[in-house]
Amino acid sequence: MKTGKVITYALFTVLFVIIVSSKALVNLFTDWLWFKEVAYDGVFVDILSLKLGLWVASGLAFFVFLYANMLIARKMAPPFPYWFGSQDDPLYEVLKFIKSPAFMRFFNLVLFAVAFGFAFIIGASATGYWDIVLKFLNQVPYGINDPVFNLDLSFHVFSVPFYRALLSLGFQTIVISIILTSAVHWINGGITLRPDMQRFAPHTKAHLSVLFGLFFVLVGLSYKLNSYDLLLSNTGVIFGAGYTDIHAKLPALTVLFYSSLIAAVMFMVNLHFKGWRLPAASIAFIMGVSILAGGVYPALVQQYSVSPNEIEKETPYIKKSIEFTNRSYGLDKIEEKLFPAEQVLTTKDLSENRQTIDNIRLWDWQPLLKTYNQIQSIRPYYNFSDVDVDRYPIDGALRQVAIAAREFNADNLSENAKTWMNQHLVYTHGYGIIANRVNEFTEDGMPRLILKDIPPKTSIPSIDVTRPEIYFGETGNDYIVVGTKTREFDFPMGNENSYTIYEGTGGVTMDGIVKKAAFAWRFNSMKLLLADSLTDKSRIVFNRNITERVRLVAPFLRYENDPYIVIDNGRLFWMLDAYTVDDRYPYSQPFAGNDNYIRNSVKVVIDAYNGTIDYYIFDKEDPLIKTYKKAFPGLFKDSSKMPEGLKAHVRYPEGLFSIQNQMFATFHMTDPQVFYNKEDLWSISKEIIGSEQQEIEPYYMMMRLPGEEREKFMIMTPFTPVKKNNMIAWMTAKSDPAEYGQLLVYKFPKQKLIYGPLQIEARIDQTPDISQQLSLWNQSGSKVLRGNLFVIPVEDSILYIEPLYLQAEQTELPELKRVIVAYGSKIAMESDLSTALNAIFGKGQEPPRPAKDGESAQPEIPSSIKELTDQASTFFENAQKKSRAGDWTGYGEELKKLEDTLAELKRRAAE
Repeated sequence: MKTGKVITYALFTVLFVIIVSSKALVNLFTDWLWFKEVAYDGVFVDILSLKLGLWVASGLAFFVFLYANMLIARKMAPPFPYWFGSQDDPLYEVLKFIKSPAFMRFFNLVLFAVAFGFAFIIGASATGYWDIVLKFLNQVPYGINDPVFNLDLSFHVFSVPFYRALLSLGFQTIVISIILTSAVHWINGGITLRPDMQRFAPHTKAHLSVLFGLFFVLVGLSYKLNSYDLLLSNTGVIFGAGYTDIHAKLPALTVLFYSSLIAAVMFMVNLHFKGWRLPAASIAFIMGVSILAGGVYPALVQQYSVSPNEIEKETPYIKKSIEFTNRSYGLDKIEEKLFPAEQVLTTKDLSENRQTIDNIRLWDWQPLLKTYNQIQSIRPYYNFSDVDVDRYPIDGALRQVAIAAREFNADNLSENAKTWMNQHLVYTHGYGIIANRVNEFTEDGMPRLILKDIPPKTSIPSIDVTRPEIYFGETGNDYIVVGTKTREFDFPMGNENSYTIYEGTGGVTMDGIVKKAAFAWRFNSMKLLLADSLTDKSRIVFNRNITERVRLVAPFLRYENDPYIVIDNGRLFWMLDAYTVDDRYPYSQPFAGNDNYIRNSVKVVIDAYNGTIDYYIFDKEDPLIKTYKKAFPGLFKDSSKMPEGLKAHVRYPEGLFSIQNQMFATFHMTDPQVFYNKEDLWSISKEIIGSEQQEIEPYYMMMRLPGEEREKFMIMTPFTPVKKNNMIAWMTAKSDPAEYGQLLVYKFPKQKLIYGPLQIEARIDQTPDISQQLSLWNQSGSKVLRGNLFVIPVEDSILYIEPLYLQAEQTELPELKRVIVAYGSKIAMESDLSTALNAIFGKGQEPPRPAKDGESAQPEIPSSIKELTDQASTFFENAQKKSRAGDWTGYGEELKKLEDTLAELKRRAAE
């Protein structure tokens, strides 16, 4: 019965191992098919080969070392233990059995199995080092030496992690070998726990002495690597080695390095001596040195030498930290300029900067996203997950637009429609995108769409979409099958639906029972194997989430969280920024966790219809991307190979810009004493969103910088001094291809008070007319949503713009109702930006701009008080007529005109 149970358990164990390994092999096979589909099977093979190579090499080395040591321990066993007395000893028969040939053969097999099992595990764990080994084998020099050891930074970034990995595997090998070898010696009688006898046989002691000697060699090498890691120390006033690290800890680590090697030699020499006194003394010496030199001495140096003279002692190291931190984040290339912030802006200046004014963003992405989903989802199963800002040529000029993709969300299907066929064969893709100019809205506060509906409609050639289907996007990652006998749903047409057949190149062909069975197993669906709708020409499309898709191909890159969709020649593409990141750049302050180096080296383009992926290198000087390109020569393309239509939509990434903002807020202080005292520490300006204060997120805008000839697309952030609200500077990064990545910082004169965003928010709240209107709206069943407050440089002056949205409590449909403009001491809240600017600067000489795209023509504002009064009376009478006629749309339009006229009348009366 017991034998039967053992056999049963063994069979179940074998079956479980087969199932688990088979599932892994199936996933590996289908992954390979997917990599072939996206044309990066070379990358898959290279990474897999490296992992297998590490597994085999590490496992084999471990197996040989451990098995050899256990066999040596077995062979060194005496016929009977040296401490064994006579045949009358109770363990005599047991030991006699252990020494028998039958048990020896069995025991050798057990030793082999144990060594193999541990080798398998160690080898598997070694595959986790594949990226470290890859970079070590393909490293390129940085061309910059560290300031302490005078070694190229590539040694710290590429070599030290590799040596750490080797040390880790070495320690595992030695420690496990010592434990298991000691166990074999004990089983063989080479070690006894009897207190009245010598505990180790001579040969056993010699064997273990060698192993312990090797262990202390590794300990010494570990101390040596620790000395290089002092350049990443975070215990001083700066990140990196400070005075105490260099003058106390580094010498201590050097002493510990040599002490460990001496201890290793003592263990080896101990072969010729009795007992363990010699190595024990060396271990005690190491411990003493570690306590005194590694702990007490540095603490004394810090307390009595550094602390009383910290600025003087740490100044050279503060300089190094500032230099290397700025270099690691690309801040060393910033061009700093003075921005005078004069209050001399005129209507003529506004006219000359018309493109900047016309591109001021009045639509924040959060309320706009809600509005998009309310007015353009069309069907419940469509949704917009994000809104992005980009620029397109419209009417002969670059205009900033908000744009969003209409993706399919299977979760929003009705319950009875959530069948396998619907979710995987019928509803396969999203459809189309929508867009609006960022500064325009209708009279009822809705975005004025320039691209809308299903199928997409527009009168603007640059955003015309001829291939609107979105098979690959930001939401959803379920597999679909195309090219089946079942019609694919394309888009709704009133009470009918339009159907389509996928004509793209995406997907793995399911031609054959092997592939079908593999995918059925991978996705746990027998329908993939048995469904009549599938043919040998059907293709399974999976890994459709674009972020996951690009990460599978190049897992060694870090990716931006915000992909954005681009229109090029009528087709849709996703663009995604990728970073090279490292955590071993000497003297560089980390920005998140331990990472202290970042470059936006790669732009990734994904075809929304075909799913093809292209990686373009945009920073050719980055040593990390050079290393990866050397390792994977077929993966990356030069930026010059990117189609011009796509290159025109490259943006400087918000994620990188945010990190640079945070670092520059501190590391713009290049004077060591100012840095030490944090005398000029900045912070990101704050604004009020809802009722909460939060840091202003970097925002894209079209504007003309002082001294430049035309407007350009860029991203910017304002700064304030820490714990103060006045503005002190702003940073911008250019996105246009010719000047991509150029960073500029404009500093305000320190003797001037330049209002910061929070101060402008406070002044808005303190303006009686505005605060009363906001209170009235908030009490009438609606909620006022305060939009982002934008700091807009125009010529040598600063404008502040804040949109206001009104949202009923019962709906998720924000309406853009007012625009607040602040300039100098003036604040105006009006129904649109032009009226607000006129309220601040007076009516300019520029003729009224004609209405576009169905926009209602704005009435000319009369020049006298009498004319304004007559016009107000006319609008009131017209409104009454519209009311009596039941024309409520017209009634609203006339009231809007009346409201604008009364506002102008009030402003004139106050002058």
